[in-house]
Amino acid sequence: MAPRSAKLLAKSKIQQVTTEEADIGDFGPDAGAVTNAGENEEAEGGFSGERGNDTSRTRPATKRAKAALMSSRSKKSNPSLKQKNRQKKSLSLLLTMPLDVLFEIFGFLSPRDIVNLARTTKVFRETLMSRGALTVWKLARERFDAPEPPSDMSEPGWAVLLFGNACQNCGAKNVQNVDFMLRRRLCLKCRKNGIIVESRLKITFPSLDRSILDLIPHTDTGERAHSRESNRFFWKDDVESMIKRVASLEQTSDSLEEFKEERKKLVDSVQSAVRGYLEWAENQGRERQVDKMALIEKRREAIYCRFIELGYDKQDVTRLRFEAELSTTTRLTDRIWQRIRPRLEPSVQYHQKARLNKELAALKNSRRNIVRALYQTYRHSLVPSQWKYLPRTLDICQLEPFAQVIDAPPDVAVKSGDFTAGMEILPELLSSLSDTKRKEFRKMLLEAKTVQRSDGQHDRGPIDPGPSSSHEPPDLLDLATSVLECHQRYGIHEPSGIVGVEEILTHHCDAERRESTAMDWCEWYIDIREPTRSVKYSFQGSTTASLLVQLSGLDPATALASEMDEKDLRFTCCRCLPERDFLCRWIAEGYSWRRAISHDIRGYHHGRYHNQVKVESCKWEVVSNTIAEELRAKEKTDGKWNAVMWTCGHCSLYMSDQGCRNDIIQHLEAEHAIVEPKEPDDLFMFERFASNFKQRTTFFVPEPED
Repeated sequence: MAPRSAKLLAKSKIQQVTTEEADIGDFGPDAGAVTNAGENEEAEGGFSGERGNDTSRTRPATKRAKAALMSSRSKKSNPSLKQKNRQKKSLSLLLTMPLDVLFEIFGFLSPRDIVNLARTTKVFRETLMSRGALTVWKLARERFDAPEPPSDMSEPGWAVLLFGNACQNCGAKNVQNVDFMLRRRLCLKCRKNGIIVESRLKITFPSLDRSILDLIPHTDTGERAHSRESNRFFWKDDVESMIKRVASLEQTSDSLEEFKEERKKLVDSVQSAVRGYLEWAENQGRERQVDKMALIEKRREAIYCRFIELGYDKQDVTRLRFEAELSTTTRLTDRIWQRIRPRLEPSVQYHQKARLNKELAALKNSRRNIVRALYQTYRHSLVPSQWKYLPRTLDICQLEPFAQVIDAPPDVAVKSGDFTAGMEILPELLSSLSDTKRKEFRKMLLEAKTVQRSDGQHDRGPIDPGPSSSHEPPDLLDLATSVLECHQRYGIHEPSGIVGVEEILTHHCDAERRESTAMDWCEWYIDIREPTRSVKYSFQGSTTASLLVQLSGLDPATALASEMDEKDLRFTCCRCLPERDFLCRWIAEGYSWRRAISHDIRGYHHGRYHNQVKVESCKWEVVSNTIAEELRAKEKTDGKWNAVMWTCGHCSLYMSDQGCRNDIIQHLEAEHAIVEPKEPDDLFMFERFASNFKQRTTFFVPEPED
């Protein structure tokens, strides 16, 4: 074909497509009634209202023509594509069916589907715009309980307004709100540009007769959401059209007054019907949301099923609920699945691993509970004073052969009989565990002594007597200057000093009651937790202990913790400044020697800043015997002793469920005939780690000098 002939053919195709597009966009004589000024028939009476009121189609038609021309050329250059297009299914034969059958089929469509169908081809448009198709539109509207159209709007135009989703001025998509007062679906941009408040009309239309405004529907919401309801807002094109229409009637007819009366009635009817329209729109919005969530849930279930078919558990995939791919309404297809699976599967695998770890931890903890029950039975056979030396159930479970049974594969059913071998050698295991603990802490103290000697602090730390000494050197664990420091991460207690073998062997941050609670309420809690405590040698505590021992008249190198307990002196910190009580009396705080060590370890001193404390050396003083007696009396009445942590020293009734002190005293009198019990032989507070007093133990001091 010659180039000129090809150009002529392309030009004819462009004209054909443009003509067909214009035919589809326009309305026939029965598409709708004349509206405001008789010039906006397209906006309210037909299907092109979503594209705007502009009748010019040059640019969109040209784009479609180019697309059609490019498609025509591609078909010629690609024979296989041409053959494929020939095999495409067509709806052309649908129009050969009888109209009553055709309308019956269309009756199953929604109003939006009918609107879209009418925009496909000219033939469908003419069929659906005929008067015979009126029942199709009406039945579709009634199925959605939509209100009837106003008297000046057709069923097709009303369907476009109610069920469309595009701005009727610019064609922008996904516009959900309809202004029923203006009877337009407008985007925010068009509202801002096309709506004008009544007070500014004179600027745009200087010669405006304000009586004309009563003939035009208006809204009470302007281009901004915070507009006052007392204002009236108009669509600029409506005002302009009405000005022209009134001017035309004034020149050509005498029915102006009749026209004004009709327009006023129309405006009143529009305003009165708005409430019903809004209620329907709100209900429709809720129904759409319900339908949307149903589609989203259907897609989620489809994705869940795909992963379950791959071998994952439903618990693994339900964690994906809030992923973006599971929050859309698009139906899941094989192609979509192949695209989204690589994105989602790593997360599913992560949750699967976490679930398996949790299940394994729960299984192990159920086995630990068996050990715990057996361990409780064993402890009932011991003297209550020995309980505090016993390790926790968790510590027992880490020993062989208990650990081997607990770590058995998940498919192995573990019973109490499987721990018989471990329970038979439990006394030997406990003795070995205690010896191991002593060796570890003794090694820690020896290493610390070496460091202190290298730093020139040997006179303050624990020092062994020389080899020529006639006396056997004291055990480092028994020395008053052998201070360990417990730092734990989870807030069970503040940093505190651990002094002497008694506290070293009985200190447990996680008491048995706390351990049992952890097993009960959070089965996987124990396995994933890091160690709750870190016990190390305290250089600061050892220095403070050495000073306190010297103030007590003993030798820091040989003084035992039991000797300091026997002296039972009280000390006051010279780095803490005196304070006023609520009666404005000056007071200072007193400490036992163990509490004094913990006080210095914490590094907080009353009335001092932290940076001041660091540069000052330790300084303690011994208080007088009178003040010491006063402090001891306050310590005995402290609220700490009211805690539910007391147990009987003669039976195991309160071993796992301690009581308050008065309960134990009544128990001793009723069950053991002990009227005047003594501590700690008859009753004692069962502390796995030393706790501080509830109240400060203070004494009066003179007013400090400035």
